Amino acid sequence: MKQLSPIKWKYYTVVSRLGVIKNEIKLKGPIDYSNIFKTWGLGYSSEKYRLYSFNTNDHANYLPDSAATMTRFINQPYSILLNNKIMFEKTVSQYIKVPKNYAFVDEETIFPLQSNIEIDSVESIINVCKEEGGIVIKPVQGSRGRGVSIIKVKNNEIFSNGKKISKDELDKYVKSLGHFIITEFIKQGEYSNNLYPDSTNTMRILIMIDPENHEPFIARAVQRIGSKTSKGLDNFTMGGYSANIDIETGILSEAATKIGGKELEWYDKHPDTGAQIKGVQVPRWDEIKKKLLNIMREMPYLKYAGWDIVLTDEDIVTIEGNNHSQVGVMQLHKPLLIEPRIKKFYKYYNII
Repeated sequence: MKQLSPIKWKYYTVVSRLGVIKNEIKLKGPIDYSNIFKTWGLGYSSEKYRLYSFNTNDHANYLPDSAATMTRFINQPYSILLNNKIMFEKTVSQYIKVPKNYAFVDEETIFPLQSNIEIDSVESIINVCKEEGGIVIKPVQGSRGRGVSIIKVKNNEIFSNGKKISKDELDKYVKSLGHFIITEFIKQGEYSNNLYPDSTNTMRILIMIDPENHEPFIARAVQRIGSKTSKGLDNFTMGGYSANIDIETGILSEAATKIGGKELEWYDKHPDTGAQIKGVQVPRWDEIKKKLLNIMREMPYLKYAGWDIVLTDEDIVTIEGNNHSQVGVMQLHKPLLIEPRIKKFYKYYNII
């Protein structure tokens, strides 16, 4: 980790806390004004008061949002390998399947990155969607599902995140992009599809390197699930669901969702489809754990990473790695700092 001076560290700590407030206002979501002084002052967004049940739970057991932002320094100067999706594919694909980057988009130009599947125009995007089942357009750098569009073509009609659009609208959208990539669309397997068929449902698996014995361990794992509200994505903040994955067994808990700033709602079955969630076993869970822990051993310069995993019927695929993983969907189920090994990790890196 690149060490910061105490003055710079204090500066970034203050900036991170102010950033929590700024982002909450910028996103224009519902703000819980009745509790902002109890949350903003501690580094949490206002909604965390209810999502983490601070009326009954001790906030000291939870990693604040501002501290989660500070984790971006842990992997420096190697964080670019996770932050930059072009470099991520080139590096991590040595150890696990990663979606292929088909093209780079910038200044109204599409630059192909593959010779066997060449995308250099809107027409070629449509053709690849027909042949491969879809494509994904997303920022080269970024996270939390922001700016991600899944493009599909069904019966010669174009859809972006499930919404029907025209060819001209697709063309205008692509020409508006700067520093975006077009990637392979991964068709999820039976397990993920059964959870909810209209979104690619990914697991977020948070791994840390123990600073004493230098061995990786899985801190938390959740299964994210889309819904009608989340519009083709499995994003919790957009109305998706989060189910905890038992690290030992790979069995899912009930799933939580939050829509429109309301209290958490918990479901054993998916409300949109009736599909069972609680008690479902993640296939090949031991293999998933072994593979991800091995990646961290093969890349010892990474000390902290949140891996987004989707299962196909044939393979384990990592959609992306997160340098400073958002932990809200994990702490809905159980606070991070309640576990000594996790708390020790964050203390070692001065995050808490």
